Amino acid sequence: MPQVYRLNQSQRLPLTTIIYEKFSYRFGFDRSADSIRANEPGQDYISIIADDNHIAFVLCDGVSQSFYGDLAARILGDQLVSWLWQTVPKL
Repeated sequence: MPQVYRLNQSQRLPLTTIIYEKFSYRFGFDRSADSIRANEPGQDYISIIADDNHIAFVLCDGVSQSFYGDLAARILGDQLVSWLWQTVPKL
């Protein structure tokens, strides 16, 4: 069963390490100073799907201070990582 990770754009995420038997990966997140000052969610987004043999991930770099840039990054990221996961050849 694949593990799915979708970033909460409103909270800082310290460096996180995920370890599988064949590979490992690390990621973290913090909002920009502008987003923190305005008490807004971050404009960037990370979405990851992984299992013991495969990983698909997307990092969407949002446009700071854009109208609903956080939402656009999240929608694109989730759709793109799902598409990538479906196209990964399964062993």
